[in-house]
Amino acid sequence: FPPGTSPTPGGGGAAPDSTADAPQSTTQGFDVTNTQVGTWNVRVVAANNDVGAVPYSLSVFFRERALDYRIEFDRIHQGTGDDLTARVEIGYDHQPLAGLPTNAIRAHIQRPGEAFGTILHDTPVDPNILNNPPPTAGDTKTPYEAKVAALTNSQLIDRIIPKDVSTVSLKDQGNGVYTATFSDTSIPGVYRFEFLLDWTDPRTGHVRREERLEREVKVTPSAAATAISVSNGAAPNSRVITVIPRDKFHNYLGPGFDSLVTATLHSTGILVPGPPADPDQTGTYKFTVTDVPPGETPKVDVVVDQVPVGSSTPPPGGGGGRRFFIDVGPNFPHGAFGNGVDGKWSINVGLERLLPNNWSVEGILGYHTFDSAFVSNPRIWQLSIGGKRYFGTAPWHPFLDASIGAYRFDPGNTTKFGANAGAGVLYDFRSTWGIEGVYQYHSINVSGATDRFSTVQLGLRVRF
Repeated sequence: FPPGTSPTPGGGGAAPDSTADAPQSTTQGFDVTNTQVGTWNVRVVAANNDVGAVPYSLSVFFRERALDYRIEFDRIHQGTGDDLTARVEIGYDHQPLAGLPTNAIRAHIQRPGEAFGTILHDTPVDPNILNNPPPTAGDTKTPYEAKVAALTNSQLIDRIIPKDVSTVSLKDQGNGVYTATFSDTSIPGVYRFEFLLDWTDPRTGHVRREERLEREVKVTPSAAATAISVSNGAAPNSRVITVIPRDKFHNYLGPGFDSLVTATLHSTGILVPGPPADPDQTGTYKFTVTDVPPGETPKVDVVVDQVPVGSSTPPPGGGGGRRFFIDVGPNFPHGAFGNGVDGKWSINVGLERLLPNNWSVEGILGYHTFDSAFVSNPRIWQLSIGGKRYFGTAPWHPFLDASIGAYRFDPGNTTKFGANAGAGVLYDFRSTWGIEGVYQYHSINVSGATDRFSTVQLGLRVRF
């Protein structure tokens, strides 16, 4: 509605000089003459008599005579955790327009409230919808499309549609360049920057322009947060490698990205060709390896969107290459040592360094307390270093270990050489956390004899 007309259903609108229609948009062009300069109004009308609330965006573009500007992001692709830096280049009369007033260029930022992939991961649907999706207008839906269609409603749209989070002022970088950075990209989805260019300057007079720029922020897979597990397949001597990709903010990649999840087999067996299966459309991707020798776990390296996220046979516990542990439990003196003291409690803490082929080395600080009628508060300090060998298939990891080191008796202030050996099992209840039970047998050289005791402990291991 140009100046002088009414923006009402009965008002006369201006006829566009050009029109271009697309399946989800309409673009109209108007050549504004001198007599039409002023305030224009727009009324949006639903097409095909559609009713109900329909999200839409309205953008206006000008072909300027003297003012030129370009708005862009500094990177083509952004992932969760990456900075979003907006850059505006402004020129006037073919010269850079630097030194504009403070707050001359501002960006109003919107981001999604939730990660769509996480919603799809956490929301199951009737298997019949996935296995027998109804066609729409003659087109057959994929299981993924059927799930999205089944879940799509106004509540879902409201959860993922971008909402206001911040307003930033772009800073003058010189030579007509202005930038601002938004760092809180912990949620994947569409981020909107609504730019307001509004200033009064002797070189240009009063200028006010509004523009919108959008950027898709993808899930950046994290090796520490991605879960990889192995289970027995339906066929004999087959294994299923299950991959659940997540980023460091624990957003799930979600279903529909099977082409981005690839696996490479480095052991005996046959990796079933093709993309992984995701039967429930939750972003739980499954590879199958056949002809696996009995008792073996196939070694499969997994890459998600060009990011290596781990292997089907990593050192137990997931995450990085080191682990902190703490174990607590009772002790039991043996032999002559047991004739002089009674058992109480032992606690071990330490650091473990994971090595290839399910080996590791660890340093141990132990504190063992005993009870005696002849000695007040007898205790032994332990400082040892040793090795460990893991077995089994995730999440269960039986192990054997042994270490040597120094044992200091208190009271007495004497330090003796000793060793211990043991066995146990570690259970990975999360990608970086495990709970273990362990039995250890300790032997300490003392004046031509040995003091011996055992410990039975429960503990935690966290990988970093």
